[in-house]
Amino acid sequence: MYYFVGDAVAFLSRSARPSAYQHLLQMGGVNFFRYLEYSVSASVMLVLIAMQVGIWDWTALAGVAVGVWSCMMFGMLADVFLHMRQAAPSQPALLYAWVAHVCGWVALGGPFWVLWASFVKQRPPERIYIIL
Repeated sequence: MYYFVGDAVAFLSRSARPSAYQHLLQMGGVNFFRYLEYSVSASVMLVLIAMQVGIWDWTALAGVAVGVWSCMMFGMLADVFLHMRQAAPSQPALLYAWVAHVCGWVALGGPFWVLWASFVKQRPPERIYIIL
């Protein structure tokens, strides 16, 4: 399921308007499609990992998904600010990029804390340690 979601989003993002996608990449702009695809696929991946270690509470799973998704969106925001700074150098754009970057890591800290806290209750399969 994880691969299907990632491939479907990547296919749809490239086929919706291929000329706009190619133009965006050639101009060196922010690749929004990459961030959107990764926010969905990474959220699905971590929810599936959480389910494999025994987390079945829907609020915890929703928190993991939203935390990962928001991390990716903060990363996109930081990338947008950095591209704005390249177009017109300014100190506030760099500060905003760093704030967005730190907020993304804080948002990602929640899901990882939930997963690691669940490891105390039950030992996960070895493949989970390799993924994390």
